[in-house]
Amino acid sequence: EMKGIAVLREAVTSMQGLDGWTLTAVGIEDHVADTGWDLEGSPVVASPPFAPEELPGVLARHDVLVLPSVMRETYSLATREALSAGLPVVCTDTLGPEEVVDHGVNGLVVPADEPVALAAALRSLVEDPDRLAQLRDGARRPLSVRSVADQAEGLEARFASIESPVAARNVSHVAFVVGIEGAPLRYRARLPAEALGLLGITSDVMHYRDPDLLVRAAAADVVVAYRVPATPQLLEQMAAIRAGGVPIAFDVDDLIVDPGIAAEIPALRILPPAEAELWMQGVNRYRTTLEACDAYIGSTQMLVDRVHELTGLPAHRFDNGVGTVL
Repeated sequence: EMKGIAVLREAVTSMQGLDGWTLTAVGIEDHVADTGWDLEGSPVVASPPFAPEELPGVLARHDVLVLPSVMRETYSLATREALSAGLPVVCTDTLGPEEVVDHGVNGLVVPADEPVALAAALRSLVEDPDRLAQLRDGARRPLSVRSVADQAEGLEARFASIESPVAARNVSHVAFVVGIEGAPLRYRARLPAEALGLLGITSDVMHYRDPDLLVRAAAADVVVAYRVPATPQLLEQMAAIRAGGVPIAFDVDDLIVDPGIAAEIPALRILPPAEAELWMQGVNRYRTTLEACDAYIGSTQMLVDRVHELTGLPAHRFDNGVGTVL
């Protein structure tokens, strides 16, 4: 649903009276089975998922890639793969694809979660072959994609330019209190703890429901609360930790502390009301924890500026990076 299958279905259904086109929809079998979508006699062809090595052949058999996502895309590898193969892209205004899709030059950008707009864009390419050819010419332009070597060089230059403030502060132990697992925990707690270790500073990473949280956090010089939702017990513990002279910084690498962003997230409109309300409750809980802290740490300058604007708290940037284990 977050990738826009329902929007795509509504858009192409409205185009069924238009001749001269087919749409290959990859990996939609479950959606077809769940919804009873009747594809018989339809221009829509359900195709099973394919192996990565088959991608060049798949792209070569098509004229355009359609990405109807309703969620915010951080990068969109598929967009770049298509453009690198000379295919124009019809995508939604979900950030990641827009970094490389130049509307009217190498593709078309339409508003997310608007099937009428998506249908109009696709219809324009079917009805005007010259426009499709123009977009294909635009898609053949060399695409600037940073190589791994370029990214590594950029990271090295970035890290070399950062002056460590640790030497000027009496910090020997940092406690990370976390509210999430998986990859986010790794790159916003485990890797910073590893970086601190290279400077001779010890760290402790614990879940916010750890029964020994108060004792362990109170023994630190600084506490970092990463994606921790507020609970009455947690807020009491945070107050006690701060009363003991230990500052607390709130870390989050997403703007999930601003309830005002709800209108900008199309994905919320497709969730059942109860789930959308639960998601917003989570935003409010994160915001409550943030406002109980002394400072904010974010992964991008946009996040740092926005949280400072929202709360007035001192806000600092710490980029996502890589660890020492390869």
